[in-house]
Amino acid sequence: MNTHPHLGVDELTAPEVVRAFVLLQQAKKPEEVIHDLRGEAAQLLDPETFPRDVQRRYQELPRTLKPKEN
Repeated sequence: MNTHPHLGVDELTAPEVVRAFVLLQQAKKPEEVIHDLRGEAAQLLDPETFPRDVQRRYQELPRTLKPKEN
C-alpha cells in the first residue's frame, strides 16, 4: 500500500496553497515546494502544471486567507 500518494493541488489545504504560492514566487522548484509542505516522500501528480494550478487555487481563495500586500 502506498502511504504517500501522488498529490495534486486540489489536495492542498488553503494555508498550503498560500505557502506554495509564496515559495513558487521565490523560484522554488515544484518538487521542493511539495517536499516543504508534505515531507520528502510526497510526490506531485504533474510537476509541470503545479505552478499554474497553485496560482489558480490561490486566486480562488478568499482575500482574508491571503497575506497582506505591502
